[in-house]
Amino acid sequence: MFDLEGLAGLSGGAVAALVADSYRAQVEAETALLVLAARWADLHSVDLTDPRCSRSGVGAGVEECRRIGGVGTPAVKEFAAAELGTLQHTSTAAATRQMADALDLRHRLPLLWRRVLAGQVRGWQARKVAQATRQLPRRRPGSWTGPSPPRSVRCRGRGSSRCSAPRSSPPTRTAPRNRPRSGR
Repeated sequence: MFDLEGLAGLSGGAVAALVADSYRAQVEAETALLVLAARWADLHSVDLTDPRCSRSGVGAGVEECRRIGGVGTPAVKEFAAAELGTLQHTSTAAATRQMADALDLRHRLPLLWRRVLAGQVRGWQARKVAQATRQLPRRRPGSWTGPSPPRSVRCRGRGSSRCSAPRSSPPTRTAPRNRPRSGR
């Protein structure tokens, strides 16, 4: 699979180039697997009102249909994850999480999904965001009614995640640090 003996004669520059190429290939493969998981879910998605799918688990051999992603994602046939897991030599649970993350990214976090596809965000990082936001309700753009960020928050660059707020002064201590213990 990999020729370890061939590395001995390589210069530092050649090894650095191989490292960069390998990293790029890893990021591309990670993104490809996420995109393929979304497509696999598409191929196995169903309408929850379809009579051919059971949502109660009743009936031997009847495939259950369930929503594996957050609100707003399509339902998927239960055996889809087992098949995808087999193809990737991983567990059904891992394949279910992968499909759920891909569906959440595409349906609930489309801006982040586009950044993953553009290679601006690593797939594993986007999946962490999808997992952390899965239980949140789906909101339409412009419908947020929560508090606005403070006006003094500054972000560097368009669409940057590097934002900072001014530091507040640390709380002052009113009690002395070392008080004598009583009773000893």
